[in-house]
Amino acid sequence: FEFRHDGMKRESIKILARSPLVREQIGPLINVCFDWLVSPKESVAVKIFSMDMLYRISEIEPELKHELADSIDWRMQEETPGFRSKGRKLLVKLNREIYRF
Repeated sequence: FEFRHDGMKRESIKILARSPLVREQIGPLINVCFDWLVSPKESVAVKIFSMDMLYRISEIEPELKHELADSIDWRMQEETPGFRSKGRKLLVKLNREIYRF
């Protein structure tokens, strides 16, 4: 499935964020969201919605928390202030969950 423009990606991910996650469909969703998150070509809104969706999935699949934190951290220097703001907040949350004592 190919999206014709950015608005379709944004709206699709927003709809998915409000929908129940089906375990069988999580794999492809993870791949798409990570691709969008790390792509320099995607809009900030698409990246932020992807970040949120990946965090939501990581609540079901905790092993994703490390990869999500690494991906956000990797992109921080190259991104916009909006991405960095959201990324910092999510990194704090992820690091608390990853390094729980």
